Amino acid sequence: MIEFKPYVGERASELLRKISLSENSCVYTAFESGEEVGCCACNIEDTFSEIIFLEYDDEKQYIGEGLVKSALNFAAGKGAYIAICSEIVKQNHVLPFGFTPSDRGYTGEIPEILMGKCHKFGNL
Repeated sequence: MIEFKPYVGERASELLRKISLSENSCVYTAFESGEEVGCCACNIEDTFSEIIFLEYDDEKQYIGEGLVKSALNFAAGKGAYIAICSEIVKQNHVLPFGFTPSDRGYTGEIPEILMGKCHKFGNL
C-alpha cells in the first residue's frame, strides 16, 4: 500500500531543518509498505505553488505523481492556482501531465494537473 503523508518521516524532518518554510508551505512524504520512498516540498505564495524539492525512485513514477499531486492539492486548498517546478528540481524526474516548459522551468494550472487518472507521465 502507498501512503502520502504531510510533514512526516526522516526526509521531511531533514528538509524542515534545511529549508526555511512558511506556514503556507508543505512537505509530503511517500511510504510504500511502511518504507519511506520519496519526498516533495512546495512553497506557496499567493496563487503560485513552487515545488522546491522532489525526490523519488525514477523507476517508480507513480510515487512522484502521488507526491506532486498531494502537495499541489494542499496548495490549492491554500489558494494556489499555478504550479512551478524549476529544471534543477525536475532533473531527470518525469512530471505529471499538465506541466509545460516555460521561462521559469515547468508550469501548469493546478486543476489541470490534479484532474484525470494516475500514470499520465511522459509528456516532458
